[in-house]
Amino acid sequence: EEFFSLITKLEELIEIYPKKIFLDFPIAGLKKESLINICPAMVIGAHIDVDGFLKPCKFSSSIIGNIKELSIQELWNRKRELVASLNSFCSKCNFYFNCGGGCLANKTKRGVDYYCPKNEGDDQS
Repeated sequence: EEFFSLITKLEELIEIYPKKIFLDFPIAGLKKESLINICPAMVIGAHIDVDGFLKPCKFSSSIIGNIKELSIQELWNRKRELVASLNSFCSKCNFYFNCGGGCLANKTKRGVDYYCPKNEGDDQS
């Protein structure tokens, strides 16, 4: 209940300050449709670690490539391909518009955000 209370308060703030608040929590859109949001790792961000490996975000275990071996353009194109493949299962869901497939770092082997409430009880390994 604390989670849903927090989501409600965030929604109120976003309505007051629509262009000043960015909510980086895609699954929130499944409970409150006005909180439609997409993980920035899918669209505008990426993470390069100290060894030059590019990942969708710093929390993801998916390695796209290394900046010592590929250009940023090549890595970005590979990232888009990876995101599409990770979201291939979720993109068929009726709620995909609301969550964009959830968090890339939380994807199961099947391609479902581990915390997605629409897939409770499914074998998500």
